[in-house]
Amino acid sequence: MVVVLAAVCDDGGAILLSKQFFEMKRGRVEQLVYNFGSLVREGAQNTVLETDTVRYLYSPLEPQLYLTIATTLDSNVFEDNDTLAILGEMIHEQCEEKTAKKKSGLFVLGAVQEAQPATLAEKIRRATFEILFGMEEAVFGGIRTVTTASQLSTILEMESHDEMMQIAITREKEQDAKDIAKRRMKEIELEKRGERAAKHIEKKAPPAAAPKTEEAPKRPAARGMQLGRKVERASGKEQSAVLEAVVEETVEIELGSDGSLRVFEVDGVLRIKACDKKAAKARLYTEHNTGLEFQTHPNIDRDLFEEESCLCLKGKASQFPVQKGVSVLRWKEVLQDSEDLPLRAVCWTSSSERDGVAVHDVSVEVSQCRLDVSLSDVEVEVPSEEGEVFQCDGECVYDGERRAYVWSVGKIDGDSPSSVLEFRVCAASGEVFFPVKIVFSSDDSISHFSVIRADVPGTEEDVELKVRRKTASRKVCVVYAS
Repeated sequence: MVVVLAAVCDDGGAILLSKQFFEMKRGRVEQLVYNFGSLVREGAQNTVLETDTVRYLYSPLEPQLYLTIATTLDSNVFEDNDTLAILGEMIHEQCEEKTAKKKSGLFVLGAVQEAQPATLAEKIRRATFEILFGMEEAVFGGIRTVTTASQLSTILEMESHDEMMQIAITREKEQDAKDIAKRRMKEIELEKRGERAAKHIEKKAPPAAAPKTEEAPKRPAARGMQLGRKVERASGKEQSAVLEAVVEETVEIELGSDGSLRVFEVDGVLRIKACDKKAAKARLYTEHNTGLEFQTHPNIDRDLFEEESCLCLKGKASQFPVQKGVSVLRWKEVLQDSEDLPLRAVCWTSSSERDGVAVHDVSVEVSQCRLDVSLSDVEVEVPSEEGEVFQCDGECVYDGERRAYVWSVGKIDGDSPSSVLEFRVCAASGEVFFPVKIVFSSDDSISHFSVIRADVPGTEEDVELKVRRKTASRKVCVVYAS
């Protein structure tokens, strides 16, 4: 399944929006969509059209408005049809959600303002950013990355349990502060009433009794004024804009049992979340190696990023969504140098014969390769029958269901740069101990990608930047080298 582009257009080939999944010129995109418009016929039963170069699958959204995807001729038409259905459902959901949000803000004298019903084309124009973002999440590099429309909806919602809990805690604190302020105001009011009552009694008392009269203790007026000034300073304090950035990377490594490097690929994505409207207008400055292949979000100025490594919105997309995670950049790096590996893994086997039975001594070693990368949650799985363990740095158990030793190494860093597992088992040959599978995670970037600064265009005002890095192993293994 290879999807070249997805577009919403009319029956004349006029583009309402389009998303191409490979680098191509604007003229090529317009030509592909125009060719579709010249082939489609309203009321036709078939929803598949083919030319000499591409295949079109389409679905009518409303009369004279179509959602179409262009694929290669050798693409699986059944898979492509599922992709079309997922995109169609996503478009309707985003349009309805955008319309609902707009209606919720229309009030005139306490009543909802009547508005003319919008056509689907107008709804799509309003939700262009969300729809393009949904297409980006559904298809990457021409390959569909989600299996169902509900899975895509979950990704687009980007709801976080931790975030909801933090919002609830913040609201509770705000309510507590309001309650404390109300109680304090009542106390001050009661004190003022007591002072006025004491003065009234003092005026009515006879002159002879005046020396014996004890005035009620007065609270210094300055204290109340100071309290007011503190509240004004606290309420007038301007909070700085906050932008959260998450650098996520997945690693695929294949090593030979002789220590040779066969495959080393790193895939990365940068997700950002603006915590307020000011941060939503920010631009980000990045640092990275020259060997990375980048793919920017459609609303990001690609030319500016290629020239200055700066991520900034272009055109009418004036700001990012507030309190919603957005993927703005993806990258891929293919490495050939074993010195760039986050860890080394070697598996040695030596055989001997005892009482006519082949016995193998197996030694597995994992070690730190780069001082700037620390690994955690390291786990190694070695296929084998159950034998006798001689040495184990960490914890090792035999899993009968997986028929393998599961070795929990823990951390590999400067304090614990290497770990060794040794065991002996009866086996016919050394090939049965492969592939050795390894999983790990890290808070460091393998590809040296980093976000260094963020500011607001025009004002050059810095935005507070909170960066997190998450690296995980997608497929790391040691295979048998004959």
